[in-house]
Amino acid sequence: MAEPINPEEQARRVERFRALLDQHFAGVKIEMGRALGWRDGAYVRQIVEGERPVSEKLIAKIETMNGGRYRGWFTPPGATPLAAVREPWPLDPFVPRDVWLSLTPEQRGAVAWEAAKVLERMAGAGGFALPGGSSRKRADAA
Repeated sequence: MAEPINPEEQARRVERFRALLDQHFAGVKIEMGRALGWRDGAYVRQIVEGERPVSEKLIAKIETMNGGRYRGWFTPPGATPLAAVREPWPLDPFVPRDVWLSLTPEQRGAVAWEAAKVLERMAGAGGFALPGGSSRKRADAA
């Protein structure tokens, strides 16, 4: 079960939720509800009226919807947005984010080169484009 939110923080979240509703959905609860994937605006009304909390899960959903348009909406100045904390890291199975960030540009290039070779073998393709516009051709595909 989630840890309870202190009343001041919950009040701040509801205030930001209301501001989002007013500024980006013209106060139309059903529009915001549908944007969040709900059938109607009932849940939005319950949040606005204080019947339901603005949970971290809901904040993450809002901050990632519409391509991340609302990223940071609920984040106090100087804090890390919840959406940024929860974003998937595409290299996770191969290189954890903290390891990638600790590498020098040269080391990142070497890792990317090795990854490209592995992907090429996996795909069995005659060639493919690498990020940055360069390409790599297999010797036997020439």
